[in-house]
Amino acid sequence: MAFYLWRSNRLENLLAPFFGLMTEWHDPFRKEWVVVQNPGVSTWLSEQGARHFSVWAQVRYLYPRHAIEQLIQQSHPEYAPNPFDLDRLTWSLYAELPAFLHLPEFAKVAAYLADGDPLKRYQLARKLADLFDQYPLYRADRVQAWEQGKESHWQAVLWRKLVQEPGQDHLARWSALPFEKPELGQKARELPQRICLFGFSAMPPLFLRWFQRIAQVLDVHLFAFSPAPHYFGETQKTRKGERPEDIPHLLHQWGKLGADFQDLWAETIPHAIEVSNLFLPREGQGTLARLQREIQTFQTEAANVEADSSLQIHSFHNPLRACQGLKQFLFKQFQENPGLKPEEILVMSPQLDLYAPYIESVFQADPDSRSIPFHIADQPERNEGPVVQSFMALLQALVSRFPVEEGLDLIQFEPFQQRFDWSPEDLEEFEAACEQVKIDWGFNAVTRGQAGGLALDYKTWHFGLNRMLLGSVMPHDSGLFGGYLPHSQWSGLASEKLAQFVHFFSGLSTAWDFVQNEHPLEAWLEWANQLLDRYYPQTEKWFYPIQQVRTALVTWSQSFPESVCVPFSVFRLALQHLLSVRVSPHGFLSGGVTFCAMRPMRCIPHRIICLIGLDQSVFPRRVDRDPFNLMAEKPEPGDRNAREEDRYLFLESVLAARETLYLSYLGQSAKDGSEMVPSAVVQDLLDWIGPRAKDWVVQHPLHAHSAEYFAADSDLYTFETRDRDLLIQSLQAQSPEGVVPIRKPFPQPESGITQIALADLIAFWRNPPKYFLKRRCHLEEPLGWQVPAAELNLQPKLKNHLAQEVVDRLLKGHPVNRIRQEILASGYLLPASAGLRQWELVWQAVEPWQALIQQRLHLGVQLHDLEVDLPSGVRIVGRVITDPNLQLWKLTYSKPYLGAFLSLGIHLLTLSAANYPPPLCAELHFLEDKPAHFKGFSAPDPIGLLEQLCAGYRLGQTYPLPFFHRSGLGYLQGGKESAHKNWKDEVQKWEVASTFGCPSSPFSAHLGLAGENSETASFEALMNRVARPIFQAFQGL
Repeated sequence: MAFYLWRSNRLENLLAPFFGLMTEWHDPFRKEWVVVQNPGVSTWLSEQGARHFSVWAQVRYLYPRHAIEQLIQQSHPEYAPNPFDLDRLTWSLYAELPAFLHLPEFAKVAAYLADGDPLKRYQLARKLADLFDQYPLYRADRVQAWEQGKESHWQAVLWRKLVQEPGQDHLARWSALPFEKPELGQKARELPQRICLFGFSAMPPLFLRWFQRIAQVLDVHLFAFSPAPHYFGETQKTRKGERPEDIPHLLHQWGKLGADFQDLWAETIPHAIEVSNLFLPREGQGTLARLQREIQTFQTEAANVEADSSLQIHSFHNPLRACQGLKQFLFKQFQENPGLKPEEILVMSPQLDLYAPYIESVFQADPDSRSIPFHIADQPERNEGPVVQSFMALLQALVSRFPVEEGLDLIQFEPFQQRFDWSPEDLEEFEAACEQVKIDWGFNAVTRGQAGGLALDYKTWHFGLNRMLLGSVMPHDSGLFGGYLPHSQWSGLASEKLAQFVHFFSGLSTAWDFVQNEHPLEAWLEWANQLLDRYYPQTEKWFYPIQQVRTALVTWSQSFPESVCVPFSVFRLALQHLLSVRVSPHGFLSGGVTFCAMRPMRCIPHRIICLIGLDQSVFPRRVDRDPFNLMAEKPEPGDRNAREEDRYLFLESVLAARETLYLSYLGQSAKDGSEMVPSAVVQDLLDWIGPRAKDWVVQHPLHAHSAEYFAADSDLYTFETRDRDLLIQSLQAQSPEGVVPIRKPFPQPESGITQIALADLIAFWRNPPKYFLKRRCHLEEPLGWQVPAAELNLQPKLKNHLAQEVVDRLLKGHPVNRIRQEILASGYLLPASAGLRQWELVWQAVEPWQALIQQRLHLGVQLHDLEVDLPSGVRIVGRVITDPNLQLWKLTYSKPYLGAFLSLGIHLLTLSAANYPPPLCAELHFLEDKPAHFKGFSAPDPIGLLEQLCAGYRLGQTYPLPFFHRSGLGYLQGGKESAHKNWKDEVQKWEVASTFGCPSSPFSAHLGLAGENSETASFEALMNRVARPIFQAFQGL
């Protein structure tokens, strides 16, 4: 029995001797044991084996620890495999730590945990558990010395306590015992004939020593990738033709991990048999071939590196553009290489989680464009993600202030929508209701108080949901009930939906009460299962991912020590570690272009290898000093080092590319276009290229439809016809002002306009562009102005809104005290005394007009239901309210504007057209200005004016009419010249957008004007044809 070593710079060269071993005679009932580093290698070996043998069976893939433990059990049945798992260690350390804090050795630990924070204690326990899991693998001699009492360090004391417990065992303790091969019986038949270790670039020293001992009773074959045939630990020696000493050799820069592995197996297995030299020189004249050849031979060829397509480096602004650029690169490769197959392309990224959504978006099949078959490996199993993400979001809600935005985001998760049968329309309706009832944050008064706010129920979820519930069962305008102002949006079927929303959020409030106390871990698991029962659907689609979570919880409970109580903060963090997204082994090399994460031995040979996301801050990973890691005090060959692992992984990737190597990184700021530095390994490559390195980097523009891709003298290219069409459209649609106007009118409503409600006609002429946006474009008015500021002074628009509310309630005959209570309970104002002060500001604005309102109320009102048939076939229907003398008056808290005059005039025109006798008097009061008194209203042709108004209404359904109320009033009062200036100012400021509370709103782009002169003429025509006759009909204006 012996240890055999097979090495090559090409992984495929190792297949021939590996398959040769498979053809040797062996017991057909024994499986071949192949030890691999990750599932990617096993997938590739199975694929190659099936191609070579047609049938690939009786092969068992194992990881090194599992293989060693199973072999130990064959010789020593009393060995318990892997009892030192991470969770068991974590909870054992969490339980044991407090008992040691009084010892002198634990002085620093005691100081760190002096505040008694259990979360810090758990985090320390988990950190120590990870280190204690590594110590036997990388410092086996030291942990054995600890067990013999040779050190008094606090970690040594803690280690001795842990290993004294029954059942605590580890590989380092067994490494000194003899390993014997059973000769007879079932255990002998379960042993393999040999063990093959395939594709390793590094291995913990303890594992290597174990395989060396196993080689005494079984043949062990190590098939290792090696970038060079000879020892490359020191490549800085002066050699003929080498680069200057200030530029280190790339193998020295990237190959430290491989050099350490060479040292380790040479020291551990000095008598290993190196069967044959499987290294082949790299042929070819391209840049990639030259790079690979120099790494293999240590020899520098020419002084300058000439650019070609075999090595490409691309710089982008963001991940989306990086994926778009990669797709165009692959299209070009398929165009230039007709025999190229998608399976021969491998794309890796150190930021796969970030890039995966963009990859799916860019590469998914599109009927209108070309597509490339692809698969993304290393992704969560189907439907597992939404369950875990939504469950962790539920738990996060219990420790946050739970603002309304977080609650509305929470109900967007698909499992919750299916559990409670919510439609997108239900969610939109509930979101609008939350805005209207003014939910701010906090479950209730208690949660608000504990979060540092006033312990008031005002504007909490409890406050808002109570308002919704009362509104669903109480009549409209019924006043306060139990201190809450009912919100009457919900009725009928919507009430059932409301009950489901209340059930959802009330359950969270109950859960909040539970998490305020510590509980045993078993109680926490029972509570977590109750949450799964309450919030998740019991349907076939979701059964498997939910059951996966339940199974994980049950398995997790087996590692719990007895009688350990933890707070919610510890349980939530531990559960997050448990349910962190697990990677599926499926998808790697499963057809099409493979996208995967950058992991050791993932760089299987491919014709084209692409590495994306090689940013300076991400790759290679940074290694921060860990004060608890005793291995860092004196590093040894074979120690784990994430930064060196990444460098060696890049080296493997460079050598695995057979024809083309494509590299990309985010090298341009999306904010200002400034240059950003690439990854250190890319910079090493640019240094190797030499002074002309900058010419190698392809700088891509910010947008995929940039004109640079279509310029005749540009090296950039694209195969997307949609990008070309977008560029053409954008160039054609550009106007001097940079606004794309609405040039093509909307069609008229399909049903036609034969009847117009009086309220709609008035709402339209108050602001025609705003009406068009809301009714035809379905652009809702932002409600941000309704949220009061934190300061005592009210925002002007909110003050006007509340003042008008008070006026309307006074006109209904409500007493002032009731109005005050309802406004305070509406959620618009600040809580407590600050809200009372804001109410005083509102009341001070309305109080001077109280006497006039009371006087009008004593006169009483008359309701007039009107129907006016116009010659054009349009009927106007609606209700007009006057006093017994047919006097119509309006009380508005605002500055004078044309829309208010038109509103009053349309009411009077409708009365006149309905043949109501004179006098048709009117009185318009602006609370911020002097009232306008009219002696009467006399229009020579009310029917004709109503026809003009209805014609403008029909036209306004297809196009935003250039009709603005402030400049319009100036036009009627100050003449054409003054109004023209006001009109131009209003166009520039886009007053239509400002009425939505956002002067720089994107709505303004929808109202671009085709030309100033034509629109000015239309504005004047509307003023003269519609507004001026109505304005002049008021007598005494």
